[in-house]
Amino acid sequence: MGAVEFCAALSRHTSIGLDSCVLIYHLENHPQFGELADAAMQHIAERGMLVRLSPLLLMEVQVGPYTKKDPIVADYNYDSLVWHPRAICVSP
Repeated sequence: MGAVEFCAALSRHTSIGLDSCVLIYHLENHPQFGELADAAMQHIAERGMLVRLSPLLLMEVQVGPYTKKDPIVADYNYDSLVWHPRAICVSP
């Protein structure tokens, strides 16, 4: 499935539960899946979709920056998600 088909599938929804791999591929510009993740994140933003985030996702987006000893990026990733007006943190 390409970016066009994926975004078309997303268009059928007003809210989604975002998996951490999509966000991590987007943030870290993954060589294989980064372009698709970027398209998905842009589509979500343009449509103003409500995004449901799990506590696990919030922890997982910090692993890469902390592994690289970059707590500023880790904190930025976390704060950007938690305080985003279209994001809802859900309990497991």
